[in-house]
Amino acid sequence: MSENLTTQLDLPSTYDNDNNALEIGTRVRSFDFPFNEESKEEGPRACWIEGPIEGVCRDFPDCPRYVIRVDRQVFAGKEKTDLIGECIYPPLNGTPRSFGGEFCDGVWRAP
Repeated sequence: MSENLTTQLDLPSTYDNDNNALEIGTRVRSFDFPFNEESKEEGPRACWIEGPIEGVCRDFPDCPRYVIRVDRQVFAGKEKTDLIGECIYPPLNGTPRSFGGEFCDGVWRAP
């Protein structure tokens, strides 16, 4: 894993849509299309992954990103397995968006 992986000691304070703190070890759901409310629900347009936050990576030029190990994947409303065990890197909640909207907020505490 990257030498730029942040530990809990210097993890920036980030929160989900319900103001729950997101910390290393927190099991979260990261939405593929956070602007589309239908993609956040269970159903035919649901697109998201779930897994624990393993850290924050600073290897990306645009912003720091969560490191989330995928243990559940839903695409177009169906369970998938192609990303299970892989890491994904969504932007930290609170990061200014480079296109549309004010801030990134696509990572929520998993239900």
